Amino acid sequence: MSLPATLPPEPTEDAVPERAPVDRPRLSWKLFARAGAGLVGLIILGGLLGWLLRGPIEWAGTGFIDLFGLGGLGVLTLLVDASPLPLTNEPLMVLAIGADVGLWAIFGVMSAGSTLAGVVGWIGGRIIGQHTAPGRWLMLRYPAVQLFLVRWGALGVAIAALTPIPFGLTAWAAGMARVPFWKVALASVARVPKTGFYLWLIAQGWALGG
Repeated sequence: MSLPATLPPEPTEDAVPERAPVDRPRLSWKLFARAGAGLVGLIILGGLLGWLLRGPIEWAGTGFIDLFGLGGLGVLTLLVDASPLPLTNEPLMVLAIGADVGLWAIFGVMSAGSTLAGVVGWIGGRIIGQHTAPGRWLMLRYPAVQLFLVRWGALGVAIAALTPIPFGLTAWAAGMARVPFWKVALASVARVPKTGFYLWLIAQGWALGG
């Protein structure tokens, strides 16, 4: 089911239609199954990379940190997580671990960048709106995320922050739907525990692979 490309007209005083109730969909068990499989996959991925590509990853990660520092890691995390395209920041975690950066330092900068990404995505969604060509393209390209956001509101942003649902895209949709800024900013804080947990899992796999 896709959302309409334009908003419905404002009702007149002569005829005010009743607002149809919106049923909040139950979260599918498949989503939680994907999340569980993803957690196991992170350990396996970290182990395989630490075993097969440890040298190249250490070289690339060290070069990146030497050139851009931890600030660059935070900015790149923000750009990846704020993208309306379904990108993921786990490769950045692998690079930072390969560069032998402390886990607490990685956690701090990546948590900050990922949380701020929700705010940046919301601002981007407010700027383009629903009536511009980019806004209509996003609505038509990802109708499931749009419908999810309409039915769950700011809570949908928090759910996306913790699950495989694209977080950046959901933040953009929240801006387009004019979900209150402070609610989106608060929901984005859910990226902090997810970042820490995912980082710990990848680090365990990396250590096993070594």
